[in-house]
Amino acid sequence: MTKYRQIIEHVQTLAKEGDRLLSRVGKKKMSNSVEFVRQYHHWYETTASFLGELSPDAKADFARLYEGASRSTMRDDPPIVLVLSDLGNTAMRSSLERKLSSQLGIIPAIPAMLDVRAF
Repeated sequence: MTKYRQIIEHVQTLAKEGDRLLSRVGKKKMSNSVEFVRQYHHWYETTASFLGELSPDAKADFARLYEGASRSTMRDDPPIVLVLSDLGNTAMRSSLERKLSSQLGIIPAIPAMLDVRAF
């Protein structure tokens, strides 16, 4: 199996794991939020590390959604790191859903980034 094919398969795995996490966020009552946070952190760290190897810019965009852009926006649009502390709050889960969707949107761009680098 080529290195390119391995990367594509890893992208697909990360996307599936992210989709599974996102589907749990949309439920009215999240069961076992401690387990969800643990799984999210594992997925986040794995994906951020992977993105860092392929594209520092993509990793920065991915991390910005987790960490927040600036202190002034944290109250109005809290970063994922803050949202994870209050998953019982519907507004916080809605924010998580939006930001996790944005993070998931970065992952499918990886094959195109590789194609550009190949040229």
